[in-house]
Amino acid sequence: MFYPHSKIYVQLTVNHFNYSNTTFVHEATISWVENLNTTQFTACVTRAGRNDNPSNSIATVDWIAYQGAPPGGITGEEKFSRWWTRTTCQRVT
Repeated sequence: MFYPHSKIYVQLTVNHFNYSNTTFVHEATISWVENLNTTQFTACVTRAGRNDNPSNSIATVDWIAYQGAPPGGITGEEKFSRWWTRTTCQRVT
């Protein structure tokens, strides 16, 4: 159960593979969360890239939702002001 006035964090990871062609390297995936509240959220996934290749693929999403930080842990948010189709990295301290 979550406290109604504290921020909720959700982390998603996508597991994605193409079972019809094991030699094919699949497109990258992107995941995000929408409509987050204390009882539910919507997990979203899309494939990035041109999607040229036919795909018989399966994707699953692993997630964890939490408030605050575990003992000895830190949570936070880092803003990326500019990014498009290249890799952008930013040091988090």
